[in-house]
Amino acid sequence: MSTANGRPRPPMSAEEVAQAVAAYGGAQSIRQIAAQLDRPYTTVRFALLAAGVTLRPSGGVTQLPRDQVAAAYRAGQTIRQIAAQFHYSTGTVWHALNRAGVQMRPVGRRPDGP
Repeated sequence: MSTANGRPRPPMSAEEVAQAVAAYGGAQSIRQIAAQLDRPYTTVRFALLAAGVTLRPSGGVTQLPRDQVAAAYRAGQTIRQIAAQFHYSTGTVWHALNRAGVQMRPVGRRPDGP
């Protein structure tokens, strides 16, 4: 990817690669890391591979720990809270709960909310 002046961006620094490796190990997605570092997705992906990181399979719903997500939802957490906790989109969490057969609460305020 080029900068605003049309020059190619320099490769990721050792510090950026270390940040990416730590963030990926902390369950952040490559897209999230790329956004934080203001780098293209492919640059971050290749840097992780070059650093010897084994990439997780893609396919958020299949990788999401459904039992933990379902337990969190049944305990009263919102889909938005669960998405933030597990680093997935709200849509992915909703689909995982739906596929797990969890009865969804009505949209709107939580029963214990104002």
